[in-house]
Amino acid sequence: MSIEKSRNEIGGRIYSIRKAKNLTQHSFATSIGIKANTLSDIERGKYQPSEIVIKAITLRYTINEHWLLTGE
Repeated sequence: MSIEKSRNEIGGRIYSIRKAKNLTQHSFATSIGIKANTLSDIERGKYQPSEIVIKAITLRYTINEHWLLTGE
């Protein structure tokens, strides 16, 4: 799997989490300690989320970290 494809997939999973929780980009981003424009870039695959962001999502929303990183 290419790095670019991986980035797009993790961004898509983060987008799915946010939508499942019925949250705006602003409210989701604030809840994990980042700016909405950063979240937008992550969801679009422009940036890879940092380990801190991944941990914040998994802890705040009780998401399996392995699934978030791999989709498995």
